[in-house]
Amino acid sequence: MHDLDGSIEGRIRKLASETEAPSTFIEQVRVLFLSKGISLDTDAAPYEHALREAFRRELAIRRSTLRARRPSSDVASRLRALGEGYRRQVEQLRNRQRSLDRRSREMNAGLRALQRGAVVEDASLEASGTTPVQREVVPMVPGPEGAQ
Repeated sequence: MHDLDGSIEGRIRKLASETEAPSTFIEQVRVLFLSKGISLDTDAAPYEHALREAFRRELAIRRSTLRARRPSSDVASRLRALGEGYRRQVEQLRNRQRSLDRRSREMNAGLRALQRGAVVEDASLEASGTTPVQREVVPMVPGPEGAQ
């Protein structure tokens, strides 16, 4: 039996530490050796190049995957921001539409009252319990029906 640092297990641990390899990959490397009937206590020298290459490739693939994921996550966050901005604008438009609808109803009611020659009451006096002040609204005088 060889000392752990020169063993396959020792090299796997060292390379895993250097490359920050995920535990699933480390376990796959161990299983590969064991499935071939090679003890992890065996001297790593004959397998040194293969071990280094395996961990180097795993690291390169992991980095490449991370680089590929960044743009898609950037796009997703930009789309979320655009969606949120769109939602805010729609809400602002709805609020403005409600305000315009309310003002339009108020103006139409006022015009109908003017057209009928209605008496306008001061609602604030009525709410206070006093007799409301009444004013007569003079109706608009229509002009001649034909061209002048």
